[in-house]
Amino acid sequence: ALLPLQPETLIERRGDAPWPNLNHYRIIKRSTVPPRRPVWLTAKLPEDFNADSVRVLAAGSSSAIPVKVDWKVPHAKISWISTGAENYHVYFDTLRGGETTRMVEPAMIGAGERITYGRAGVRGKLAVGLWAHPAPVDMDGDGDTDLIVGCPDRPSNGIYLFKNIGSNDKPLFDRAEWLGPGKKDLVAADYNGDGFVDLVYSGGYYSDVARNKLTRPVVIDLKRDYHIGRDDLWYPADWDGDGKIDLLNGVSDWRDYGWDDAFNEKGEWLRGPLHGYIYFFRNTGSNEKPQYAAPVLLKADNRTIDQYGSPIPNPVDWLGTGRLDLLASNFIDSITLYRNTGARHQPELAAGELLKINGEVLRMDLCMIQPRVVNWHQDGRPSLIVGEEDGTVSLLENLAARGQEPRFAPPRYLEQADPYLKSGALSRPVAVDWNGDGKLDLIAGNSAGYVQFFENVGSPDRPAFVDHGYLRAGGKTIRHLAGPNGSVQGPAEIKWGYTNPSVADWDLDGKLDILVNDIWGAPVWYQNTGTAARPALAPAQPIEVEWQGVSPKPDWVWWEPKGKQLVTQWRTTPEVVDWDGDGDLDLISDSEEGPVWYENTGSRSRPVMHLRGTIIKVKLAGHNPTPNAADWNGDGRLDLIVGAEDGFLYYFERSYIQESYDQQ
Repeated sequence: ALLPLQPETLIERRGDAPWPNLNHYRIIKRSTVPPRRPVWLTAKLPEDFNADSVRVLAAGSSSAIPVKVDWKVPHAKISWISTGAENYHVYFDTLRGGETTRMVEPAMIGAGERITYGRAGVRGKLAVGLWAHPAPVDMDGDGDTDLIVGCPDRPSNGIYLFKNIGSNDKPLFDRAEWLGPGKKDLVAADYNGDGFVDLVYSGGYYSDVARNKLTRPVVIDLKRDYHIGRDDLWYPADWDGDGKIDLLNGVSDWRDYGWDDAFNEKGEWLRGPLHGYIYFFRNTGSNEKPQYAAPVLLKADNRTIDQYGSPIPNPVDWLGTGRLDLLASNFIDSITLYRNTGARHQPELAAGELLKINGEVLRMDLCMIQPRVVNWHQDGRPSLIVGEEDGTVSLLENLAARGQEPRFAPPRYLEQADPYLKSGALSRPVAVDWNGDGKLDLIAGNSAGYVQFFENVGSPDRPAFVDHGYLRAGGKTIRHLAGPNGSVQGPAEIKWGYTNPSVADWDLDGKLDILVNDIWGAPVWYQNTGTAARPALAPAQPIEVEWQGVSPKPDWVWWEPKGKQLVTQWRTTPEVVDWDGDGDLDLISDSEEGPVWYENTGSRSRPVMHLRGTIIKVKLAGHNPTPNAADWNGDGRLDLIVGAEDGFLYYFERSYIQESYDQQ
């Protein structure tokens, strides 16, 4: 029986004839694609489709071809590297039967997919794209904490479910399941008092999320007459102890801060700070039909609570006394505790105190943090999970006994199985043979200011990667940071770095060095004082130019260049390559629409650039994506890797770029 799904896409059900695997469905894909190039198909599949079940075989073969599956209900994109066959059989099944073991994916296919490690048994940081809004909830009733994470960015927009396939003692999460379009400011809490956990967002909630996922949204009409900025977190809780679930609303207000270019010549910010306020809505109705009194601005020590830019309120019984205290974060990296010195029915908050670990103020590594109280040990002791700007989520485990002052272990990143290659957020990849073994590796910068090294341990045409973490120079981890006045966008960007690396033999000694532009717009270079096979980097040195006169600088730079220092725009790294293979150098740059190509219609000695438009048809932009060109499959043509705002690295093989997006 044939079921039409899309034009020219038919699903065949298993009959009496023997099939080479346990699956019950297949699609036949006809192809004229030469070997080493990507083949793909897209199809609308049943909601219970099991992405791990997919097996692709060339017609007449019994060997499965490694495959990648991008599954966002109800659409699947299945891709693999061509063997030159004219027909491929794509077998799959639902969650109710068929093959269940996940095959090892190829690291790179070239159909615009995210790069993976290309190895079995890889564990890495649990992560979504840009910005992580976590909500811990036991989705499958097995007693372990699973994790829902909202991601509002592009292209990784979504609400994702990470199932805990380990335990709370030894957590390990599976690769994410896409549940639906992204929402931020997610909270796992019982909104309506029915005893089931809802997934709360600004404007409503998904009822009983463990049972219904996102199929039962409930819209809440909340009357508000105050300013609501980029943050708008709703946290339902019985704040005043009357048995009815109230609502805390944390909102940001950036109006005093304005936006960019407000430093004076001393580097002092001339506008105001970011603000973040928390409002209390008392429920005067019932849990089933809440009615809210006029909002009350929360105070602590008789002063309005004002958390820098992002309050993120978390009501919590800090000491197990039955009274609700309050945790709140800010836009940067710290968390504040407001203790309830009043009664359960009449909360009174004391002045805030910053959380500490081992006597030191807790500072998360990145900014835009999203903390959530979690009953990790399932005994009432409050632990914390914290989402960060780069989409990762950390656990701060409470090591104290119940009823004692919480004592947190240092943050540790939660891990997932089979992660994608990712370098923070706003990643900038560079393909280069960094260790001289004849294979292209990847070096990447990111918004947090690091430079990351992924070694290719596969083969020249079939890469596989190992993440060696952040590079070091002079014995210290490379990290570029704006500090309080290094970003034209103001002091709120204190923890941004925007590292954009390039790799070249800068000093012509036969070894590769690294050049880095950053948020300051002050490029530096790191000299390789090791060997070609074992690079070792010296501390950063400025890049200098023999200027004729005073060193120039952009108008918005408040500080003066030092000596011959090069000062330029931030987060810029153009690609200069012979993209069209005509012997001269062209220019590839980023744009809001994606990577664009400027063709050199002149010559090497007299270049004349003409804009030819975007290179790829997929829009990866929120923040501009960063392209890098290299020949990854050894066919003599330049391919493209693109770092997106979500931090993932996307691979576009040249034939995929040139052919129609709809290959069928």
